[in-house]
Amino acid sequence: MSSHRKNEATIIQLINDSWIKMTVPQKRLWESIAIDPVQWVFHPHSSPRSTAWVVAVVGIHAIWYDDYYGEMDDGFKVSEHISFAEIGWGKSGDGSLEAVLQFILHQINGLTYGEPTTPPAQP
Repeated sequence: MSSHRKNEATIIQLINDSWIKMTVPQKRLWESIAIDPVQWVFHPHSSPRSTAWVVAVVGIHAIWYDDYYGEMDDGFKVSEHISFAEIGWGKSGDGSLEAVLQFILHQINGLTYGEPTTPPAQP
């Protein structure tokens, strides 16, 4: 486990830094699913129970900040939650909140990651 775990004020600052970089659709989604940062139980792979900062919940997914393993792996992730306030192991995300929100937008729109979220213009 990393010795540099983040506090709530740092998580809020990371969210604020991400807000500036979000697209309009990402901001709309964020406004709909964001919660005040709260620590949930986290079950890292083959490691003891820990906690993680959850910043949004959408359906069966939780968006959380991963600072468990070390600075090289720090960043926002999305995982299915086992139950409310408990995150499972599976995770996706490259570390940026914007990328995680884009992943969720693609899931909502039934697209695979990398496809445009808006249809092409009709002639």
